[in-house]
Amino acid sequence: MIAGIIAYTIGSSWATWALIMPLAVNFVVNSGVNIEIMVGTVWAGGAVADVISPLSSQMADTSFGEHLSTSFPFVIAGVVLSLAGYLIVGFIT
Repeated sequence: MIAGIIAYTIGSSWATWALIMPLAVNFVVNSGVNIEIMVGTVWAGGAVADVISPLSSQMADTSFGEHLSTSFPFVIAGVVLSLAGYLIVGFIT
């Protein structure tokens, strides 16, 4: 959620990953959470929110409404699949 909010706000998944990844790795070291799951969570949060960010629509030189209407179905599909995957992995491990 934190990575998604930051990526939506600044409009860059790369910057979000650079900001959040050190915090996520530090959290993993101190809490014992699986590092692969945490890294995947940071990547997913940054990538999904970056796609629907208003700043991303400016980079594509389209209106925000047009950008959102064309990308939102794919974002929702990605969110649903990621959520299902994380829930399955969470129950298995």
